[in-house]
Amino acid sequence: AGKYVIGAIFIVITFFTSIYPIISFAFENLINLRNVCPEARCQFLTGQLGEGLLERLVENKIDLDIWYGAFTEEAQVREFLNNGIEVNVWTVDKKEDAERLISWGVQYVTSNILE
Repeated sequence: AGKYVIGAIFIVITFFTSIYPIISFAFENLINLRNVCPEARCQFLTGQLGEGLLERLVENKIDLDIWYGAFTEEAQVREFLNNGIEVNVWTVDKKEDAERLISWGVQYVTSNILE
């Protein structure tokens, strides 16, 4: 009976991780999840654009969830998008910032304020 429970749990995890993105500050955790559930939607949570970030995301098929202030120009966002990386920004509480980032191509915006 134990192997059937484990199988059922794996099916549920696989279903939810293919629909809902899993975000983490720990890149290694996302790599481990990707190894177990290749179809999982993963987003690396970070506050800055670091050296080699784009390459690591592309190599591991992990999307980006980043502090909105890290992007200072549209070309930065477009570089991720052009490499197949979905871009989520947090925490955007000013309407004009959200509108600018959306116009640059950002796909997801996390906010404390709904307008």
